[in-house]
Amino acid sequence: MATLNTVYNENDMVSPAAMAEALHITIDEVAGMIGISSASLKRADRRCNVKTQTKLKDMLNIINLVTPWAGSELQAYAWYRSTLIPALGNITAETAVKMGHSQAVRDYLETISLGGYA
Repeated sequence: MATLNTVYNENDMVSPAAMAEALHITIDEVAGMIGISSASLKRADRRCNVKTQTKLKDMLNIINLVTPWAGSELQAYAWYRSTLIPALGNITAETAVKMGHSQAVRDYLETISLGGYA
């Protein structure tokens, strides 16, 4: 079984296909989770651009931060997609990443890890 630790290629780029395999979803669903078009992940020139890679890495980073608390990568993925974060106006981490607010999610997770309140 593929894990999220294996989604980077030799150029330190996130492979959307490997990410989809690790999460048991399609590339189209990966695109939807980060708020870009499916074509951006299917065409090599778009898949490797900075904006696309930044969003993929932001999503991956957040899921990796939550995995120890959630118990598994798949449970962390479920948290990313469905748990409302009160400190961010009751939006999910997925919505925050789509809006370009992944740093706010990481700040929230850091606060929680230090014993702060949700």
